[in-house]
Amino acid sequence: MSIRPETLIVVTRPRDEGAETASYFEAKGFQVHLAPVMEICYRPYDQSILKQYDGFVVTSQQALKALGDNHGCHGKILYAFGEKTLSLAQAMGFEVYELSGHDMQEALPDLIARLKRRPGRYCYLRGADISVDLKTVCAEAQILLDDLILYDAKALEDQIVLPEAQHYAFLLFSERSAKKVLRSIQSLKMKNVTYFCLSEKIKNSIDEGDPSFKDSAFAPKIPTTKHLYDLILSSLI
Repeated sequence: MSIRPETLIVVTRPRDEGAETASYFEAKGFQVHLAPVMEICYRPYDQSILKQYDGFVVTSQQALKALGDNHGCHGKILYAFGEKTLSLAQAMGFEVYELSGHDMQEALPDLIARLKRRPGRYCYLRGADISVDLKTVCAEAQILLDDLILYDAKALEDQIVLPEAQHYAFLLFSERSAKKVLRSIQSLKMKNVTYFCLSEKIKNSIDEGDPSFKDSAFAPKIPTTKHLYDLILSSLI
């Protein structure tokens, strides 16, 4: 499988993360178009709530960005999943421990073991939409984990506007964004499209949404941003 050099890479992530992704591929000489289909909206929170916890669990850098610099929890324990989440948590002054695994599902045993070894009152800082319900999983393991929703990912209502290209390669990072992109593609009756999905779950949402794209959707075997980028680069001529 290879993509023609006239392909336009379409990045659908929220604007701040999307800009990083776009810059990565532009630096390698590829044509890139930033077309966010979701926007991140941070929720206000009460700092006094955070101070009652011994530590936190975070799987998204957006949750940390929602805290801001004046979170008042410097030095507290934070179990982080994801390279960018880890580095941001360190920069924000937490006592950070990295959860091991290719995805959060795989990292669950490590999280549960750590929480059992170091008992305390912990809170999962998250967005409104999550792929793994850590609070419920921990409850099943007899571990109390509170959660606090700090942001929402809201779909942008505007139709995707694309510059003309002979072929389009969409980068998809969530099921919700994949479904919105697919609806736009179907309404525009586009066929010259390839989808690169962060995970098999996202790929399946494309396959199920429109079986005609079944052979045009791909996902890395390991669901990480690095492996997704490697898959894309290995496909570009």
